[in-house]
Amino acid sequence: MKSSLSAPIVLITHLQPFLILWVLTVCFFVALAIAAIFSRGRRWYELCCIFLLVFFVAGILGVVVTSYVVDVKMIDFEVISYQNVQ
Repeated sequence: MKSSLSAPIVLITHLQPFLILWVLTVCFFVALAIAAIFSRGRRWYELCCIFLLVFFVAGILGVVVTSYVVDVKMIDFEVISYQNVQ
């Protein structure tokens, strides 16, 4: 009897690069606008931290909204394995 790890496995990845680029572009400009709002009297490294934090949060929200609310998957994985059924 063969182990299930020795069975051939195919991993298929579906990627939508334009959708990922669009979400990241929207997140970039949202983060830039929010960092500009809080820019008065801040140092450059504080502005960088604010920008990166808002960019990260906006990116997560963009992926969640795209995946669950709009129901469009940005990245999808399929695994196909061949097992001999007797």
